[in-house]
Amino acid sequence: MAPELIHYPTSRPDRGEPFTGGALAGSTSLPRARVWPWFVGSSGAARTTVVSPAFQTPLVVWEISSQWVQAGSGAGNIAILYSTDDSGLQGAGPVAKPSGTPIMEPLAFRSNVVTNADEVPEGWTVVGEGGTVAVPFRLEPKLIVDVAGPIFFKVTLRTSAGEVRTRGFLTIFEGASLEQLANFL
Repeated sequence: MAPELIHYPTSRPDRGEPFTGGALAGSTSLPRARVWPWFVGSSGAARTTVVSPAFQTPLVVWEISSQWVQAGSGAGNIAILYSTDDSGLQGAGPVAKPSGTPIMEPLAFRSNVVTNADEVPEGWTVVGEGGTVAVPFRLEPKLIVDVAGPIFFKVTLRTSAGEVRTRGFLTIFEGASLEQLANFL
């Protein structure tokens, strides 16, 4: 049996020159993508807060990835805030709410088994399972933050009992303008 020949169409004259990289005609540059990984752990009635490097605004919080609990034996609550100041970094310290604007709505919480005594209700609850159980989750809030920058993100974990450790990351797109970010979405 003879091999079958494959015939490709010839180039059309209206195609123009091939694209060799750089900005597309009539477009602006793309937003800058950044990934900030974080890890927090705390025990007893304490708060641990980590603070990101500076991010330029406007920006989009594209993705939040986390694990419910990496290890633990107690209950806790995690929240993410953004702020124009980089204060609040601490490990297992005072439980006061760090400065900033929460990126989530208040948690709807009701349980007759565990309590949630967090001063930052805009977050998610983690309950230690013991050992090293980890349940990952991923959110795509696509939250636009347009305040005078730079800004800093704060991931804060408040434990009410036992020990909780968890980790995750934020994916952020920094844009040159709101229009650029809107076109990107």
